[in-house]
Formats: sequence, structure tokens, C-alpha cells
Amino acid sequence: MDLGTSEEDVAARALYERLGFSNREGRPDGPINYFYEREL
Repeated sequence: MDLGTSEEDVAARALYERLGFSNREGRPDGPINYFYEREL
């Protein structure tokens, strides 16, 4: 499962991390986006 959120959505990022998703950041030449993934 993949989820994405913006840098400003701190609450969503905290929730995803608490649920066991790992973070990997978006492209370095664009806006910061956070992508989370977790094997189901």
C-alpha cells in the first residue's frame, strides 16, 4: 500500500508512521512530498 502527503500535513505523516509505514521523500528538484509504504 502506498500513501502520499505534503510536507505541511504533519498529522497525517505522524499517523502513517505510527501505523508502521516507512517514509521515502519525493524528487529533489520539486516540491517536497512524502510517500509512505507498507507491505500488507
